[in-house]
Amino acid sequence: MLAAGCLEQSGLHPLLVLVRGHAFVGFWLQEECFAEPVVDDPLRLRKRVDLNEISVFDPTCVTRLPGPEFSYAGEEAKRRLIIQRNFTM
Repeated sequence: MLAAGCLEQSGLHPLLVLVRGHAFVGFWLQEECFAEPVVDDPLRLRKRVDLNEISVFDPTCVTRLPGPEFSYAGEEAKRRLIIQRNFTM
């Protein structure tokens, strides 16, 4: 929630992505958003990530010391997006 709040305060449009046992955040790279407040179709989110319209990252990765590259946090979030059964619906 803190990461999403920081993104919002920075003028970005954040997303909370809930998966089984975890949550991560994303944000729109374009001036756009989903029409509905809750999207329970993981394919819609994955397509937007694949088209580079949404960036996702795992905020727990970026809080570690020593901190990994931001790209690692993004890859961790994308890895979780691939597993359909992980999504909370």
